[in-house]
Order: sequence, then structure tokens, then C-alpha cells
Amino acid sequence: MAWARPGRGLELPGTKFPSHHAEKKILAGIARDTLHAHTQVLGKLAAALAPPEPQLQHAALRLTARGWETAPLPAPDGSGTFVVALDLRVHEVVIEASNGANRRINLGPDRAVGVVAREVLGTLSSIVGPVTIDPRPQEVPWK
Repeated sequence: MAWARPGRGLELPGTKFPSHHAEKKILAGIARDTLHAHTQVLGKLAAALAPPEPQLQHAALRLTARGWETAPLPAPDGSGTFVVALDLRVHEVVIEASNGANRRINLGPDRAVGVVAREVLGTLSSIVGPVTIDPRPQEVPWK
């Protein structure tokens, strides 16, 4: 016989399931780590392409009403500048170039950060020229 105890989750004889609070905490941790990894991709783009400033200030992201974005970055092919943003309201990466090109990349819950990062880099290459970054996390130990 199974029964639920308030605040403790569902229990079966000999088995204890995590409470709803514990599940929410786990999901929040996954969402936090995923968001952090997406923002690292934007920071790595800025660090690679923006004119260097002391203490990596050129890699700082701007906070917007919709999420985060890079400062305008020089296009590798010399065609102007571009901005990459994380739009957290619609769950997309938005790429806007000064040459008029705009692209949106879905951040859906079933899409891995690596898949999105490769799509961002591929899209950037088609719009503003080849872009390379070191995709390995460097600032945070990943488990």
C-alpha cells in the first residue's frame, strides 16, 4: 500500500521517493547550469572577437529586459558588426548583424547546450564569417 505524507513525497514500504520540493530543486539546478553554459558561449564570443580590455571587461554581457546580449562585435569578414542575445522570454538565441541579417535559434528544453552552440557558430559563419571559440568550460568545474 502506498501513501503520501505532506512535505515528504510518496512512500512505499521500503522505498522513499523525493518530495516535490526536492524535484523542483534538482530541476532548478539543471536550469541554472544550462543557462550558465549558454551565457558562457556568448561570453566566449565576446572574448574572442571584441577589442581586448583589461580584466576581460570586453567579454561582459549586457543585461536586457529579455535576457543577456553581447556588445556589438566586429564581424570576422569585415562586413560590419553583430550582436548575439539570449532572449529568455521566447527561449531563443537571437543573432542580429549590421548587414541586416537576423537569425533565431531555439533553446528548447530538449536541445543540448553543445547542439545550440554549434548551431550558433554555424549560423554566425554563414552571416559574418568564420568564428571559433574554445568550447570547453574554463571558469567553473563541471561535474
